[in-house]
Amino acid sequence: MNKRIFLLLALLFPVSSVFSQEVAPGEGLPIIEGNISGSINIGSLNPLRCNATDCGLINSLMFPSLIGINPESGYYAPMGRNGLVKDWQISEDGLEYTFNLRDDVFWTDGEQVNADDVVFTFGAILSNEIESSYSAALLDSIKGIKKVDEFTVEASLQSTSCTALNNLSSQIIPEHVFTDFADMVDHNFDRNPSVSSGIFKFGQLTAGERITLLANQDYAFAEAVYPQGYIFVDAPNSSVAFERFLAGEFNIIGSTPGVPTENRAALRERKDDFQLAEWASSRWTYIGLNVADPTNPQPAFDEAGKRIDQGEHPLFGDRNVRRALQHAINVQDIINGALFGEAVQMASAELPNSWALNPDLAPIPFDPSIAANMLDAAGFPLNDKGLREATEEALFAEAGTPFKFELIVPNGTEEFSRIGILVQDQLRELGITVVINSVDFNTAIGLISSQGYEAYLLGWVNGFPVDPDLSFIFSAESDNPPYGFNNTSYYNGELFDLIQAARTLPGCDQAERADLYHEIQAILQHDQPYLWLFAHKVMAAASNGMTNFDPLPQQVYWNVENWK
Repeated sequence: MNKRIFLLLALLFPVSSVFSQEVAPGEGLPIIEGNISGSINIGSLNPLRCNATDCGLINSLMFPSLIGINPESGYYAPMGRNGLVKDWQISEDGLEYTFNLRDDVFWTDGEQVNADDVVFTFGAILSNEIESSYSAALLDSIKGIKKVDEFTVEASLQSTSCTALNNLSSQIIPEHVFTDFADMVDHNFDRNPSVSSGIFKFGQLTAGERITLLANQDYAFAEAVYPQGYIFVDAPNSSVAFERFLAGEFNIIGSTPGVPTENRAALRERKDDFQLAEWASSRWTYIGLNVADPTNPQPAFDEAGKRIDQGEHPLFGDRNVRRALQHAINVQDIINGALFGEAVQMASAELPNSWALNPDLAPIPFDPSIAANMLDAAGFPLNDKGLREATEEALFAEAGTPFKFELIVPNGTEEFSRIGILVQDQLRELGITVVINSVDFNTAIGLISSQGYEAYLLGWVNGFPVDPDLSFIFSAESDNPPYGFNNTSYYNGELFDLIQAARTLPGCDQAERADLYHEIQAILQHDQPYLWLFAHKVMAAASNGMTNFDPLPQQVYWNVENWK
């Protein structure tokens, strides 16, 4: 074991218990995992203000959700894991959900978790004062949530919704810690969540080094928590995290980002030395194109609810240009070159293993001749230097404008860097100049959210349980810089009507909803607000020295309290 990690363990945990022969609750070695986002850039440890995968993982280990999940079915269930709800009732019109809460859940300061916490949590999200990642879905679907009694709350929906449980599955925060919603902004809780109610409780954040969680033996959803804690140790990138895993310094690589693609084949050859788990991931990668004027970012609606003219990007405002770029990119070569074959090309905005996938929609094929012809027709022929340049036929670019754009690429993983370079090289073959702006993840998110960018490379990790609803990405309501996730400013009225129909279908028949999502995918492929790349395959790994490691697809940490 690395001396530095050993010293860390010795300082944080009693040596006698660390090396005891029999593992008693709270006396198992702490779990150690690499954190490539870093303790400085981790995002908020208030789950309502977290907008990234890594802080989301840490928060999931510290805070309960309103509705828990049955690990076997992979869907919401009464008395589900880590959920406050013991059961619920739905009104005949489908507009009212009454949730009965457990009365045996406590915050780490001894206060009981109750309806006041639930109402405060959703009130904060609906207030839109805290830049919550939950806001877009809730503001569009929930009227409000009120307290009926100490352990009962009632949620009122704007309309019947087949995604109601997904929208109401927020993690819950302690109401008594804050004076009001505005107090939550830049509160010490972001970096020091001193009150929680999860498997682990906050220990300390050592900037530039690690985040330490400690076992919470008062966790209401399990008889005991065996590991003494969970330590997220900073690693500059996924390759370094993997090397430290091989060296025994880390004892798990979770599902995000998982074992680096370039190392999976070698690890499979050593399968007897480690515990490996593989499945189709909920993570997918794309290139977002700003279809609006990036020099003057505007929300989709004004205060009166009227659509605002957001202008057009000189290149990407033209749908035919966007479609030409999709033909110009060899996605399979990117999968092979950047991910060592560990991904599946996507046709549109739905994962290959989703129940809502359109089986008849094939990915747009790589064809540089089609791409070149489409660019010529769109008013971007090659000039005498072999570079594409706008003519008077271009819809939104002035004549003489070079086909040149900046691509924002987060530099936290080598994978993104490799993808960016491959895209740059492929488009250069067609006379297109791509300038890569490599920045850290938080800076990238800030630039993208401001909508002053041109194009960006990023990925989504779809929610679990599976929810094919896309309103949070492609609705006009989600286009409100610097809030919301419709950062491309794309809008299609027909598409949004279909999204709404799929969300509010009476009876929520899955087959009927799937038909609607098939149409949605076809429209998105035709309009190309994104360049569709691929869905990732995932591999998680643990050392052989850790027992009870038993991951389920999309649920690596479902029984973490029993890991030893």
